[in-house]
Amino acid sequence: MLCISNLIKVKVKYLNENEYKSSSKNHKLIKELYLEYRVFCNEDGIIPFKKSNFIKQLKALNLIVDRVSQNQLAVFIESQGFEF
Repeated sequence: MLCISNLIKVKVKYLNENEYKSSSKNHKLIKELYLEYRVFCNEDGIIPFKKSNFIKQLKALNLIVDRVSQNQLAVFIESQGFEF
């Protein structure tokens, strides 16, 4: 079992490995990002945060989490290698 600080490091590692960074205009739906994060954790044998805690941790990293079209929750990020 990992302690909370190690779990936060895993989340940061996930964002870094996928080259995600804060964006003022591009966003990704939380439900899509969370699914990717869960797959990442499962592949590494780590228990992922619950979705609500995942969102809190994104906010703690000063990423903007807000509602977008059709009232869906999204985080304003972009990736160097991917378009979404």
